[in-house]
Amino acid sequence: MNKLKEFLELDKQRKELNEELSPLQQKMAELNYGVEVLNANLSFTKEKEFISQKLWDAMDSEAQETILGIRRQREREINGDSVSYSAYQSPFDPFYDSWYIVTHEIDGDKIRFEVSCRKNEGSISGLMIFLDVHWTTWFDISELENI
Repeated sequence: MNKLKEFLELDKQRKELNEELSPLQQKMAELNYGVEVLNANLSFTKEKEFISQKLWDAMDSEAQETILGIRRQREREINGDSVSYSAYQSPFDPFYDSWYIVTHEIDGDKIRFEVSCRKNEGSISGLMIFLDVHWTTWFDISELENI
């Protein structure tokens, strides 16, 4: 087969595949939008508190104590015991930091969620975002019914 005929065949296949993919890409865009809306609506809800507690439960005691120490320090700074409030890099605090659900895993009747902390995310010129991911502890899926 000569190069032009090969080009025509490959281009035809590419166009056919694009026609198949277009509805799937549209559906993916709709699903992504739905996930974004649900994440945005988690603020100050029982679900957000529930997931925050499961994130806290997944942390080791040393990480929890570090976070509690930072909370105490910030409280002193905000209440005027210090000259100024210091903005410094601190570990993820699921009860106070902004986060969103990235994905989840299910293992039998257990589930866990992965979240990303917005303040600790990085990016390269806004083109690529590096997530700061944290997993909740595994818990029974049935607990979701009681929220």
